[in-house]
Amino acid sequence: MNNVRLKGRITKDIELRGEADKVFCFFTLACDRPNSRNSDFIDCRAFGELAKSCAGALKKGSFVELNGRIASGSYEKDGNKIYTQTVVAEDVALINRSSVQGASTTVRVVNE
Repeated sequence: MNNVRLKGRITKDIELRGEADKVFCFFTLACDRPNSRNSDFIDCRAFGELAKSCAGALKKGSFVELNGRIASGSYEKDGNKIYTQTVVAEDVALINRSSVQGASTTVRVVNE
């Protein structure tokens, strides 16, 4: 089963790309490693209505929870084959952390 669940911060504002009926967006999540000061930077993408919702509701620094799947791909650059792995978002939730310890609110970014 190919399921991924990530929590992290959006690293830069999201730009919507593509034609009106086939839109998509790319973004990177900075996910903290447990018991470490380091973070992993995970490339993600969303399509269609979810991409539109992400571009409209999320910005640099937004803390989100993402459910999705890993997609593999490849392309050629300077005669070399480059392999890629990207997380394709299927559900994204914006999490607003409050100053009260342990309190947070979640707003779903809808995938219609």
